[in-house]
Amino acid sequence: MPPVVHPGTPPAKPAATARARRRPGRPRADEPQGEGLREVVIAAAARVYASHGYRGGSVDLIAREAGISRPLFYRLFKDRHEVIEVVVQRANDDLRVAVLQAILPQARLLPMLSAAIDAYFDWCRSHAPIVGSIYREVHDPESPASFHQKKIIEEMAQLVRVKAEERGSQPLHPLMLETLIGAIEHVGSVSFWPQPKPPAELARNRAVIERIVLAAVAGAADQADVPGIDTVLA
Repeated sequence: MPPVVHPGTPPAKPAATARARRRPGRPRADEPQGEGLREVVIAAAARVYASHGYRGGSVDLIAREAGISRPLFYRLFKDRHEVIEVVVQRANDDLRVAVLQAILPQARLLPMLSAAIDAYFDWCRSHAPIVGSIYREVHDPESPASFHQKKIIEEMAQLVRVKAEERGSQPLHPLMLETLIGAIEHVGSVSFWPQPKPPAELARNRAVIERIVLAAVAGAADQADVPGIDTVLA
């Protein structure tokens, strides 16, 4: 017999619609959760940025790399620019700390600059996957790399200037410092992008930039610290 339906009783809903539905914008139950989720997305954004750059690093790619949905991504970051900016900012923070730690123990200007070059090459080596993307985009005003590259040059120039003055050295003209830092960045970018060069080539490239920088700033009393021309001959 068919079931008896009493007057005023609402009709039964199909089983598929009776189940609670996930509201739009709500993450799936199987997605990663917790405080570490933001770091998972930042790490995924770094990998996407290394492979695709800023313009190719879409939210879809970052979310897929992180194993999350688009709605969950947008709960953490407002757009791809924000998360890629975090990636670039952290890389620059690492460089700032590395250079500072390298130059603090140095008593003379040229050894201080040589230590800074070593710190920069070590930074390039440890951040090699994203170095190429950063330097490809330093003139792209839409990329976070453009803003942060200008900022880090200013900060490095100021840091070297202050440390030189503390040690009684005559400060370099700002244009001179900016030019030398730009040369260091150029050699670093060609040394580690698109792939890190072999060790022998890296050593040669480092010798090139050390010769350029130290010879450019050396005074009469500093000549013993300047590498000979034989270190950069073909």
